Amino acid sequence: MANDDTRGVTGADGPKPSVAPVMYVNTNDALRAPLTVLALLVPIGLLAELLRAAGSAAREPVRQTLSDPLLTSLGQFFSLDRPWLAVALLAVGGLIVHVAGRYSWKPPALRILALAFVWGFIWLVVRVAIGLASRQLHPDGLLGDGGLVVAGALQEELLFRAVILGGLLVMFGVLDMVDWVRYPLALGLSAAFFSLAHTGIVNHHPGAEVFAWPTFIERALAGALYGYVFIRQGLAVCTLAHAGYNVALLMGLSRYV
Repeated sequence: MANDDTRGVTGADGPKPSVAPVMYVNTNDALRAPLTVLALLVPIGLLAELLRAAGSAAREPVRQTLSDPLLTSLGQFFSLDRPWLAVALLAVGGLIVHVAGRYSWKPPALRILALAFVWGFIWLVVRVAIGLASRQLHPDGLLGDGGLVVAGALQEELLFRAVILGGLLVMFGVLDMVDWVRYPLALGLSAAFFSLAHTGIVNHHPGAEVFAWPTFIERALAGALYGYVFIRQGLAVCTLAHAGYNVALLMGLSRYV
């Protein structure tokens, strides 16, 4: 006579088939994985630098890799204004994070790479909407070089999101701030500095903009958007969104405002 305790396990028709556990994949974590970031941004960064080198003779010295005036000043101060610098820093930094975080060396799936571009396009539309709503789309600071605007997006995201916002998040975490204070504070500070860095208040380069509240607010909102995307989905997606916006301006988006 069968033991009653085995009922529900074997049943009248024999043992029930075991059900394999469903593996949940956090796509945001996958988008932030170092190999995903490197697979997306290193080729884009290299292509941008090749385009800049090919088209820079008429507009800028080839050695001027850092396109943003503030980044140029910082790069010269630290002797970092060399070609391929941003891509090299991205590659070295990504590999350090990969090893330190003990990530798997499995290459990113194509669907993850495709997802990054889809998210980048969605956030690009949001960024354009911010510019249209504020009527502050300014292509004047962009040189007519696709490589320049893409490289500039990569450099700005490396500085303002990866270094400044990431550094603030780490610092506030060390100070044991609660998340509902830590994230908004870091996001707000980095967005404000991102906006001010394009004006003469922070940036003393001759090409810096004169401070104006409408432009400051528009760019601060954009910085907050890029920062939110960085926190949620990583460096690759926010860089794709930023680069897409720059390219849209280069192609004449502001003509329709």
